[in-house]
Amino acid sequence: MNWVNKLHIDFQEDPDGGGTITVEWDEEDCSLEEWTSWGEDKQKQFILDALTIAVSNALDNDET
Repeated sequence: MNWVNKLHIDFQEDPDGGGTITVEWDEEDCSLEEWTSWGEDKQKQFILDALTIAVSNALDNDET
């Protein structure tokens, strides 16, 4: 899944304490063809799943 590294993912904290995640990519990059073909709903779910796994792993590895 090396194509994931080609996604530019940014997080901006909102004044109300929430946040906004934006994902940008080169739609002309053929290695991102599958990602581009997924559509917004599947892309959002992929990002949410990845974040859920990352947070879970971080909490499992917390030594404090």
